[in-house]
Amino acid sequence: TKDLIRKFRPIWYLQSALLFSVVIAAKSIAYSSFGLDAGGLDLVDKASQTLLWLLGTFVANQALHLFVWEGVFLRKYKSTPPALLMGLATAFLYLVAIYGIMTFIFERPMTGLIVSSGIMAGVLGLAMQNSLADLVAGVSISIERPFKIGDWIELDDGTLGEVVDINWRATHIKSWHNSLYILPNARISNARVHNYSRPEKTYCCWVFVHIPSTVPPTLVRRVLLKAAVESEKVLIDPAPVIRVSEAGGSYKYMVFVHFESYPSHYAGLDDLFMHVWVQCARHGIVPSAVTSEIIMRKGVAEKIKGPSPDDLLAEVELFSEVDEGSRQGLVSKMKVHAIPMGEEVVCQGDQ
Repeated sequence: TKDLIRKFRPIWYLQSALLFSVVIAAKSIAYSSFGLDAGGLDLVDKASQTLLWLLGTFVANQALHLFVWEGVFLRKYKSTPPALLMGLATAFLYLVAIYGIMTFIFERPMTGLIVSSGIMAGVLGLAMQNSLADLVAGVSISIERPFKIGDWIELDDGTLGEVVDINWRATHIKSWHNSLYILPNARISNARVHNYSRPEKTYCCWVFVHIPSTVPPTLVRRVLLKAAVESEKVLIDPAPVIRVSEAGGSYKYMVFVHFESYPSHYAGLDDLFMHVWVQCARHGIVPSAVTSEIIMRKGVAEKIKGPSPDDLLAEVELFSEVDEGSRQGLVSKMKVHAIPMGEEVVCQGDQ
């Protein structure tokens, strides 16, 4: 009845009422027709209550799918919820049902089991913290939907490719080289993601063409626009836009166009440039080379002389009282040597 309920949701209410009515009727028939003793009556009572708990969980899970996943979630996010999120919610509902059956029907205290399960969960959480981080990040990615399968994304570390799979642990990205990146979800959730397929699949970009300033700008804009319109790869809606970007020895024109998608824009640029060349050649326009201004000046190299022995000797306090004749005599017998720092020049006791 799943497909029928999706088309006619009021049938869900009828099905729910019918299921509970059948269980209650079966219980009444067992009480009145089989002549059960006290033990048999208790067994029928517990079985019927267990069945009611399971049916309630089944009906609640159906309601969750019909009114939340295929209702509120679909209207808000414009896409079906991820299977991982739906599976976790279903598992939680049935765990609550098992707890209720054991506690209220069979009167088995679950405190010890919960405590031991909590200890075990803590140990497992410590041992599997990276995997749990990937699981939580996978659920977050599934809810937030920053990208989906088929989107082209680029991470802040330069990883670029098409998303081909998203599971509970990792996201698979197919690169331009037909190779596969397998990235943990926790890493992607903390990265800056550039989605080339959102908010729309169409991809826009702009290129620049340099034309000599002697060619009238009105003619150039008409020629470039015609080249963009004649290109089969360029989308007509939104329409191409031609703007003058810079003026000088040559005019710089910006051609702003849209392509069907990000991966198709490379072939689109190739086709656009071919049409630009054809249209310019047809109108006798030769695109100019990119020019730059270079200023050259003739400089005079300054000659820097090293210190002479006379200059160095004048700086030594020991020779400050020596007369000029004696000092010049010393200077005539001296040579300048460059000594690296830390090297010994003379030691006590040397000749």
